Amino acid sequence: MSFLVGATKIAVLALSIMGTTATGGIGLSYTLKNKIADKAREKRIAERNERVEAEKKAKLLQQQRRIEAPLVKKTFKSETIFKKIEGNGSQCWEWKDGIKGTRTALEEEACKKKVQEIWGENSGTQPEKWFKSDPESAISFFTENLSLTWDKYYLLRGEEKDNWETGTFLCSHKKDKDDKELIVISCNKKSDFHYRRK
Repeated sequence: MSFLVGATKIAVLALSIMGTTATGGIGLSYTLKNKIADKAREKRIAERNERVEAEKKAKLLQQQRRIEAPLVKKTFKSETIFKKIEGNGSQCWEWKDGIKGTRTALEEEACKKKVQEIWGENSGTQPEKWFKSDPESAISFFTENLSLTWDKYYLLRGEEKDNWETGTFLCSHKKDKDDKELIVISCNKKSDFHYRRK
């Protein structure tokens, strides 16, 4: 019987060791899982901080570049040709540094040559008013010289457009074939027939 009591003690002892080991294993597993989750969280936080820091540096660099290199406004050459009101021929003006700069009137021969370059032998197709420049300069010019109202500015900023009115003129415009940043505008006086239709 002492053998039975000894075997029972050994069995109880073995079961308690196994229970403790199993419970400790579960606890160890839980602890390891938490440590891995903590490490992953720390890594995500570190990566996010690096990304935020990189974005701050990029913004700062961009601001420094703006300060160091002030914005240079691009200016375009502008030119216009008007048929003379009295007599034959045309009058030509040029602006080398944008419409707000100094206007130069071309000599009569230089103006004839320019008309010949643009319309060739077909000078009968020459409009009464012709203008070539960037859209913003065109808006300034037409507002000052041909009564363009603010509600029509979008026309010159948009794509090609036929038959829009400004003052007593019927105009159309298109992109310049050589420089797509420029537009070419042609205008003719509205005819008496046009007035009667309205």
